Amino acid sequence: MKNILVTGINGFIGRHISFALSNKYNIYGISRKEYLSNGICVKYIPFDISSDLFVDKVSLILDDIYAIVHVAANISNNINELIDTNCRGSIHIAQLAQKLDVKKVINISSIQVIGEPKSLPIDENHPIAPKTLYHSTKIFGEYVLNNLLDLGIGVYNLRISSPIGYDMPNNKIFSVFVDNCMKNENINIYGQGQRIQNYIDVEDISQAVLKCIESNKFGTYNIASDKSYKNIELAQICKNVLNSDSSIVYANNIDTEEEKSWIISIDKARKELGFNPNIRLENTIRQRQNYIEGNSIK
Repeated sequence: MKNILVTGINGFIGRHISFALSNKYNIYGISRKEYLSNGICVKYIPFDISSDLFVDKVSLILDDIYAIVHVAANISNNINELIDTNCRGSIHIAQLAQKLDVKKVINISSIQVIGEPKSLPIDENHPIAPKTLYHSTKIFGEYVLNNLLDLGIGVYNLRISSPIGYDMPNNKIFSVFVDNCMKNENINIYGQGQRIQNYIDVEDISQAVLKCIESNKFGTYNIASDKSYKNIELAQICKNVLNSDSSIVYANNIDTEEEKSWIISIDKARKELGFNPNIRLENTIRQRQNYIEGNSIK
């Protein structure tokens, strides 16, 4: 079995990716804290990727790594932490990949590196103009890792849309809507609920990573679901799926991104990677319901 190194293995996305890959590969993991996952890791290394000692120390521990799946990222508002983890950390991952002579690096990026959607559907040729420091650091990571192509290392930058899953953080719009519906509490809509977003289940993201490991192509790919939804549509679907008595309430707050439409083309990933998202929004809603209620996840 090939050995795959996953950074950020304790996080929401890293956790699911490592579990999905563990059926076919030996998983090695890196994160700053104690290992929190479910014992699938062959070797876990508690280390900060931004540390100046990272490359030298980790390269002594690891051997025969086929691919690195780089998920680790800082999403805080602390400028120094963002730059240390997302910029310096990406440099260190590139150096580690070179030192370990890996064959592939799969970098989890974000569709929002483009900034404002200027043309629809959004494809991989859309102009790049990140609006936040976080997304600036993510595009920096893409540029740094792309340098590995000159060394014969395949690089995949996966620009994912809004990730969802049954055990996702509680403060995201999807989990808030589902949880409120389960409690029959009001669903508060900002603005007129017309912002269009694209939600992709983390299991589909995991399958995209698997496709990259097995592919003989490389490049930048949008990884998203087949359909995008207005916020008001998401609320209505949650109500219907959960048979909820929640009321949809229009808050007095203005949605500053009311006119945004994240309608995303995945044609390139379909054609070159064979990627096809399989998990419908309704399924993820039911899975979160089961998770919250303590039932088995199906």
